[in-house]
Amino acid sequence: MKSNLLLTCVICLICINTYGQSYSEIQKRAEAAFDAYDLPQAVELGEAALKLAAADRDNHPYDYAAIQNDLGVYYAFNNEAEKGIQYMEESNELIKQLKGEQSEEYIEHLNNLTSVCYYLNEFQKALEAANASIRISKVFYGNKHPEYAYALNSQGMVLVVLGNYAEAEQTYLEALAIYETDKRSEEYASVLSNLGDLCISQGKYYPAEDYLLKAVKFFQKTGETNSKPYSDCLFTLGKVYKMIGDYEKALVQYSASADILKNLLGEDHPEYATTLSAEASVYEGLGQYTEAEELYMQALSIKKKTIGENDLSYFISANNLAGMFISLDRNEEALAILEPIVINASAEAANYPLDYVSFGANLALVYQRLGRLAEAQTMYESLLLIQEAILGKDHFEHVTLLNNLATLKIEQEQFGEADLLFDRCLSILEAQEFRNSGTYVDILYMKGLNLMNDKQFVDAKKYLIKSAELSNTVYGTYHKMYAAISINLGYLFYKINEPKQAAVHFTNGMDCYRTMVTERLSFMPEEEKEQLKNDIQLHFSFFNQFVLSNPTPELLEALYDYHIMLKSMIIDTKVNVRKEVLSSNDQNLKNLFTNWSSAREMLNRLYSFSSEDLLAEHVNIDSIASYVKTLENKLALQSATLQELKHDQATSWKDIQQQLADDEAAIEIIRTAYYGEADPIPVKYLAMILSSQTTQAPEFVVLDEGRLMENEWIDDFYYELFRKKPDSLSYDRFWSDIVAKVSNKKKLYVSRTGVYHVLNISTFMNPRTKDYVLDEQEIALVGNTKDVLKLKKQKDTPLAGHRKAVLFGYPNYYLDIVENESQKDELLAMANSDDRAFQKDFELLADLPGTKKEVENISNILNDAQWNTTVYLEDEATETQLKNLNNPSVLHIATHGFFDWQYEGREENDVSRTDRSVARRDPLYRSGLMMAGSGFVVKLVEGNLSLINNLEDGVLSAYEVVNMDLSNTELVVLSACLSGIGETKIKETESFSGLPQAFIIAGAQAVVTSGWSVDDTATQELMTLFYGNLARNMPKREALREAQLELKKKFPQPFFWGPFSMVGQ
Repeated sequence: MKSNLLLTCVICLICINTYGQSYSEIQKRAEAAFDAYDLPQAVELGEAALKLAAADRDNHPYDYAAIQNDLGVYYAFNNEAEKGIQYMEESNELIKQLKGEQSEEYIEHLNNLTSVCYYLNEFQKALEAANASIRISKVFYGNKHPEYAYALNSQGMVLVVLGNYAEAEQTYLEALAIYETDKRSEEYASVLSNLGDLCISQGKYYPAEDYLLKAVKFFQKTGETNSKPYSDCLFTLGKVYKMIGDYEKALVQYSASADILKNLLGEDHPEYATTLSAEASVYEGLGQYTEAEELYMQALSIKKKTIGENDLSYFISANNLAGMFISLDRNEEALAILEPIVINASAEAANYPLDYVSFGANLALVYQRLGRLAEAQTMYESLLLIQEAILGKDHFEHVTLLNNLATLKIEQEQFGEADLLFDRCLSILEAQEFRNSGTYVDILYMKGLNLMNDKQFVDAKKYLIKSAELSNTVYGTYHKMYAAISINLGYLFYKINEPKQAAVHFTNGMDCYRTMVTERLSFMPEEEKEQLKNDIQLHFSFFNQFVLSNPTPELLEALYDYHIMLKSMIIDTKVNVRKEVLSSNDQNLKNLFTNWSSAREMLNRLYSFSSEDLLAEHVNIDSIASYVKTLENKLALQSATLQELKHDQATSWKDIQQQLADDEAAIEIIRTAYYGEADPIPVKYLAMILSSQTTQAPEFVVLDEGRLMENEWIDDFYYELFRKKPDSLSYDRFWSDIVAKVSNKKKLYVSRTGVYHVLNISTFMNPRTKDYVLDEQEIALVGNTKDVLKLKKQKDTPLAGHRKAVLFGYPNYYLDIVENESQKDELLAMANSDDRAFQKDFELLADLPGTKKEVENISNILNDAQWNTTVYLEDEATETQLKNLNNPSVLHIATHGFFDWQYEGREENDVSRTDRSVARRDPLYRSGLMMAGSGFVVKLVEGNLSLINNLEDGVLSAYEVVNMDLSNTELVVLSACLSGIGETKIKETESFSGLPQAFIIAGAQAVVTSGWSVDDTATQELMTLFYGNLARNMPKREALREAQLELKKKFPQPFFWGPFSMVGQ
């Protein structure tokens, strides 16, 4: 990373003496043009001045040399590097002839040449000039003089770029020692800032912070806080805080830097825009992608207006935005940015080769993700050649490109070539003394995985064990890398039939994940949090495979306990505790929460550092962890929520089993994908069963045909459902093997996953008895079987709250959107429907007049039972009204629901919010409710509803629901199409999420949702029966089941009575 500090010195040191009037005036105009970024004009005027000065060269040779030197600078910045350096070298030779090598003027010109060559990425020439300046300055000034220190500082910057970090550090420290004797010089702050930058490159963030804070104090002491160097220093300090994950401090520094530049240069200056890009990167790290995208776009807009789209600074900002898109899997959008950048930058790539490599590396990665492997390979290989030409063959920077190329070779199943690339990475790291670095651990791990893919298990074991041992040293045993290595070691031993060793390593990895989930997940940035969830889901499937092949009681116990713990990882501890604390009037409790939260976040950041870094910084992480635990215990004494969560995290299968009555059973359904086994990836479903008779370990049933279940069989289920014909197949396909273990039980607590989220088990018809499961057994759906403990504590009783109900229905989806009422009526007429689905031919939300009648009927029923009801219809049924609710006892919402699973391969203009990209991984962003005004926020994609606009325009996402306070709400009813679906079409995940889980996290005791398009007439009757039962003080779950049984008498087909189910207490 090049610093702006040196370039600031360059221009300041180019001195023009008093010339003859004619060329002196022209040269001043050239300087003004240069300062205004009008480089062609500066070159033209500089040439004119030089031509005039040449005529008087014999009388004023120094003037000629100075003009020639400045003209060289103009050419250099005007992307004519060769000519610029030529002029400067000729000027240097003239000064050398005139004044001799041991002269102030010659040293000054060498320093200028160093700076310009550095800027032009001519690093060897820059180093030669810097070395000459140091050699001459040491003799001319002495080795204690500030001018000698200046030359050292310049040399240090070049050495950093060339990767000679150790030599650069010694050079900087020698310069710093000189400036320490007189701390009044601005160069003292420059060296401190450069040392900070060097430490960032070395991953030494806390020493970097120390150096930069000293520089900050210097500027504050000298009163130079409204200067460009001070702004640069704050900017670099912001980088430090961003790298250690202290985003709040990073934002403070970046904002302060931006304010200074705004004052000095104005809002339309490209350097001010660069600070906006930096702020955007912080919001990106925080998971606030909308804010990040807006700032990135603002920065690009400024640069496009001031310096154009073909300037390096513009390329860098655009590349940063593309990098965020890549991290969010918005690969097509990243491609649209990167291809023009690489094409446009290629013409001048010789002037900024390392930046060009950065752009090309991102483009190659996008090609790789899009399956364009040949193009990716060509790009990687060409970039390596460029990088090697600049930095040599053994530079640390090569490791990233080599690693990416190796992963591409793995995708091409060229395992031997990948192995050679990993070996080269290791050689570079060893030569650069990075054996104890996280990067070295990563490459060892990747090499081990590659060998395992190539069935070279003996060598794979060697490298994985080595990476595990080193990871323990570098990161400790509670880091995601240690967990990943341990899981894959377990998988390797499973594959070579060494189950005892496999069990040890799997247990190490899963225990590490358990700690990360319970102790750290809530305090991670969103991107890191999502990555951890994805890693856990993948690695848990490896563990499942191993257990199914070795179903010992100990492993079955462990699988069950890990699963119920990991399945609840969507719950954010901090969010729930914050709600409770903020509702309290106890200021001491609020202060305690703030201290606990801050300490937790700091501890989470420290966990990402290596043991070596912590030792170097004299950080005792065990002591900090103990302090956090002390705060947590104090907080738990005053926070019922935290007490409950801590107790919940320690739940085991035995705790659940002991609460089951003799006529009850609990069934935890687990989806397992057999990665690496075949294409397509085989899928199995595992049902783990507890009853009062369970003794040694949970019983289990394996359903082997997961792929069929998720494709042909689910299609068959819906085909028969919508034909309203008896389905004689689904019972045996999805249920009979499971129920055979619990056929004598009356009540089954079932926790679903995968395909079971889009099935209502109660609608299966037993082909032998011709009865439905609804008739034979009571199915009590739970998000997690450990919820049985809560259900047993708070038995299914009549609603016992303050008898306050809030009802929403019949939203005006096109609120204030279409001004022409006749046009609005015409459009809505096309979309109207009797069921709560979306018409496939129109990009319009169907109006739901039946929900108005439904809500009014429910209000009348509850009013007759002395309930206080509030009804919001049409224009009043808004997202804002819903989010501002204050804990009603019952919340009923009758509208469209959605789950957006069609997010792959869209056109760019289908999605305008970055929040939708987060949805690619988190179902909480992809499910929600459509309230008033949401009509033009949606688009139909293959018949399914997808968001295309701002989430605040009437769309209530499940993610927003999580932040509502429904802690005293006993029942939420989502009388909406698709409201019950979480992760369904069916991705490799174990998460139970979507709207039901969101409302439960928000505090609701129970949630009623729908699983398919709901018939208006049947829904009205079912809801009338359901609320009638509630009004007669019937317990919630019983009230719904009895309503379904009653409706079944009139409408025997499950299509009518089966879409609704209840989750929770």
